[in-house]
Amino acid sequence: MIAIYEIAEYTGNWYTDTLTLGGKSVENFVLGVADTFSNSTTNTFGVMYYLPEGRTGTPAPTTDNSLGQMVKAGLIPSSAYSIWMDQNPAKGGSVLLGGVDTSKFVGELQSYPIVPDIPAKNLYVSLCLNITSIGVGGSKPLNANSSELPAVATLDTGNPNLLLPSGLVGNIYKTFGVQAISLSGGATFGVCDCALASSSATLDIGFPGLKISIPFGDLVISPTDDLYKGYNIPADSHLPNGTCLFMVSPTRAGFGNILGDNFLRYAYYVVDLDTHQIGLAPSNPNPGKSQIMEIAAGTKAIPSLSATEAVATGTNTATNTKGGPSSTGSAQPSTSTKPSVGNRLSGVDFGVLVGIVGLACLL
Repeated sequence: MIAIYEIAEYTGNWYTDTLTLGGKSVENFVLGVADTFSNSTTNTFGVMYYLPEGRTGTPAPTTDNSLGQMVKAGLIPSSAYSIWMDQNPAKGGSVLLGGVDTSKFVGELQSYPIVPDIPAKNLYVSLCLNITSIGVGGSKPLNANSSELPAVATLDTGNPNLLLPSGLVGNIYKTFGVQAISLSGGATFGVCDCALASSSATLDIGFPGLKISIPFGDLVISPTDDLYKGYNIPADSHLPNGTCLFMVSPTRAGFGNILGDNFLRYAYYVVDLDTHQIGLAPSNPNPGKSQIMEIAAGTKAIPSLSATEAVATGTNTATNTKGGPSSTGSAQPSTSTKPSVGNRLSGVDFGVLVGIVGLACLL
């Protein structure tokens, strides 16, 4: 079963065009231009598995996703990418296509298998992996019940929240004085005294050979107008001064566990769609000069790298893009020439539990 939490409808045209990223170009790049799109006005660049979701009209001119087209054009060596997010959300982050930047993490890069959505059919749609431990560090330590682990979780840069097993979240709320509030759509949020941000506690997410620790100071936030709007919280439900949101919520049916951007600001994140692998390491908040290594096509796993291995590429084909915060599949590419070919498209994209918030690239 594939869990679906967002549906986007669109109509428009298929085009081929010249795409330019990082000073390199791909001719006859297939993209969709939507005249109408039900829930977004943002241009998106999909870096997820190809899924022929509910389309009508003229079939897409290719079954390759965005990365697959770039590989065929020789722009990048493999359908892989890595993401580094600044711990200051206002500073955004960077996406490196086709490679790993060893300056942007500390310790050793660990590799984990992506969990297939339908194992019997070896079908991959989401970017999911197994969490093996979850707990709270500090003066009031807590750990998840063994019955809640391992927990399959989705990595999602477009989500400011963490959704984790309900038993653990309930214990955190009780221990730290967090109150649960429920919205009309079924989502639950924690609210707390803003002073909790000064706590020395950390939320610790564990995988084999790796622990990512998130300070409570980055889980306690004063909500902005954009955040209220994004979660459809009406004005009469806005929080009073001195009350903050605690960005850890219990999972609920249809969503599963989600590791959002408050986790990914502390984890360097690598995806290889060819080998169905995810790489993680503690993020380096002050990376300095980039040291880039390509991820070669056909390798059995993401290379096991130490942050001290400053290996530069010989061909320099990995492509780096920088910008403000965006969902994993939404790095903004440089633009292109005038459209050259168009065919009519219409359909429905299902926003599944993926690191890309919705499959909005129309590829």
